Amino acid sequence: MSSIAYLSDEKMIEFHRSNGNRRINFWRLSTKNFDRFDVGSLLFFIDKRYIHPSTKEKGIIGYGRARDIRTMSVKRTWTEYESLNGFKDYESFEATIKAAAKDDVLPKQIQSIELDHVVFFKSPLYLSEVNFDLPQRLESFIYLLDEGRDVALDLLMKADDLGIDQWFVAMNASIEMDIIYEDIREQTIRNALSKVSVEWTQLQENLTFSIKHASRVGPLAYDYSERVTKVYLPCSSLKNQFYEIVGMATWIKKELEGVNLEFYVVLKNQVDDFTQRLNLMNLKPLYI
Repeated sequence: MSSIAYLSDEKMIEFHRSNGNRRINFWRLSTKNFDRFDVGSLLFFIDKRYIHPSTKEKGIIGYGRARDIRTMSVKRTWTEYESLNGFKDYESFEATIKAAAKDDVLPKQIQSIELDHVVFFKSPLYLSEVNFDLPQRLESFIYLLDEGRDVALDLLMKADDLGIDQWFVAMNASIEMDIIYEDIREQTIRNALSKVSVEWTQLQENLTFSIKHASRVGPLAYDYSERVTKVYLPCSSLKNQFYEIVGMATWIKKELEGVNLEFYVVLKNQVDDFTQRLNLMNLKPLYI
């Protein structure tokens, strides 16, 4: 999985910034699924109003974390999110979509990427600052991976130094000033989970889909919080995969030393014979 930087509608993004929206619907005309972007990934806002004086690249002014991706009609999208679409009324929303679509015709459906933990920066960041090239003729988005390096994590660290837009802070009286740091922690967890490489069975690939409030990284899933992060390890057969699951949990603990983790083994059927062995390894069964 990968985070992305997306060329954003500047009116929509400015509406969210000026209203202090921490949850938004980032809509797009394309309904094609992403290859490497999914729920839990970060989406950074590219704003063409901010051009670097030397490199001429467009700036990044904020980001949010994807919590849901759906395809709906334009009307239903408005009914679902209303002003969280980035416009004060349906007429403005519809007009903007028509203007962006081919032949000024309203598309039958658009894609909604629901984002939360939205943050806007004190000033723009540029991908050249983290040694990553942004094409000048970017049409829509770019994946933020560079030969295995997570460019999103580097951007978050730069943003943490830079700080949060003051107006955005003023519109969110209860906002915590370490929110970018918390996203750095969650991104670090995602990166560790993405490195787990085993031969997954087809059942394992699908087991974690139904876990509420969890974000997936491949077949693995997690539920992040500042206090403790729950990690879900899918298992299609404890008899055959017990030691593999134990090894997986041990490796993740070592990779994320200092992070408070709870491990759950996700199972289709109850297996009483292994309950005690799981408990001895600090692994909790979760039956789906």
